[in-house]
Amino acid sequence: MAFPAAAAILIAGALVAPTMAQAQVVGGGPDSHGCYADGGYAYSAVRRTCIRIWEAGVRLDPVKPQGSAVMSAFVVFASDDRREAELFIPGVAASPVLKAVRHQKVRTWSGNGYTLTLQDGIYSLADNQGEVIFRGPPSGGGSN
Repeated sequence: MAFPAAAAILIAGALVAPTMAQAQVVGGGPDSHGCYADGGYAYSAVRRTCIRIWEAGVRLDPVKPQGSAVMSAFVVFASDDRREAELFIPGVAASPVLKAVRHQKVRTWSGNGYTLTLQDGIYSLADNQGEVIFRGPPSGGGSN
């Protein structure tokens, strides 16, 4: 038989009332930006709002997957002009922001030890050693 959490309980002749410390919270609260991670939201610095990265971003899959699980990265652009790109990379706590740089044939964003390129409809993300670590679908393959 279940009892309401706020109910007092009689144990061995003593009346015991649950305290707030005993109350169990289900789900987490908002982070410092007001985003609810338990709802799938993360704060985007370039959009200045809470987003779901898989809805707002372009998925980039690892070039060299580790094990059977695929841990994808996502790139989110600030706006339609795509002057800034924010990276959401598995295992990287901060979301690096890249700035667009001018190139003739290849769109490129660079900064914080990463370079993102878009050539022939394919996104490639390289680390500071120049090694491509993630590659994305044709540019129409994401929601952005």
